[in-house]
Amino acid sequence: MIGKIMRQIFRFGLVGLSLNFTLYIAYLILTAFYLSPFNAVFLLYPVGVVVGFFAHRRFTFKVYSQKWRIFDLSNYVFLSVTGFFLNFLLLYVFFEKLGYPHQLV
Repeated sequence: MIGKIMRQIFRFGLVGLSLNFTLYIAYLILTAFYLSPFNAVFLLYPVGVVVGFFAHRRFTFKVYSQKWRIFDLSNYVFLSVTGFFLNFLLLYVFFEKLGYPHQLV
């Protein structure tokens, strides 16, 4: 049982780090050439939520069932929406108001 949990923790970290790294690179590219930081977050955050959900479902936790538990999905959506607004709030405060570089925020 402990081995299974440790493998899940490792896979969770692997998925999270690789997804965040990829999205951060995409964010830097979009903000360098095309979009404001707010628009880039608005586009990329939902992509990360969807990809993260399915990656963790299949790879981290090895769930292959087609059944969707509404409680799990609703928790994930709630936390993702909360994270989305927190991301915007931090970007607004530290970039827009305090003048920190958006790449670091």
